[in-house]
Amino acid sequence: MAAWYCIYARPKMEDTAFTNLIIRGFEVFYPREQVETRVNNRRRQIVERPFMSRYLFAGVTDGACTTKGHPLTVGHAYNVMGVVTIVHSLGGPIAIPEAVIDELRGRFDERGVLIVPKEQKQEFRVGQQVRIGGAGQLAGMVAVIERLGAKNARAWLRDSKLRVVVRREDISEHLAA
Repeated sequence: MAAWYCIYARPKMEDTAFTNLIIRGFEVFYPREQVETRVNNRRRQIVERPFMSRYLFAGVTDGACTTKGHPLTVGHAYNVMGVVTIVHSLGGPIAIPEAVIDELRGRFDERGVLIVPKEQKQEFRVGQQVRIGGAGQLAGMVAVIERLGAKNARAWLRDSKLRVVVRREDISEHLAA
């Protein structure tokens, strides 16, 4: 069983703190997420970044020893490069129950990257009959898609023959012709 503590790292040094804590003998949970960013204002790239900026978790396992053979304590984390402090109160470092860490770990993969369920994204095409959703004045109306853009769709309202521009996320469902 491990006693877990929240580690506060230096800005942009979470990876350094993660590596050095492992080298010192700590069990470390470093939650990250994958985000899509733009590179050179055009190309998109998926990168990993800390899920909780500057925070990671270190566990001290019973019987663990330092590289010099001394018993490993949470105090050894203070001397690790990249670590600012251990989250504490007046009484000292605050231990986090292992059940909380296990619950957090269940939401991340084995590398510590957040598991995000894939959204069921409906694909629409020109000429398709759809129902407009959302909360606006067009909600519930039936339309035929005339043109699809990245964010908007141009469509004809079936009953009134008016041409409208609707956000793609407001197109709620495909209707059979």
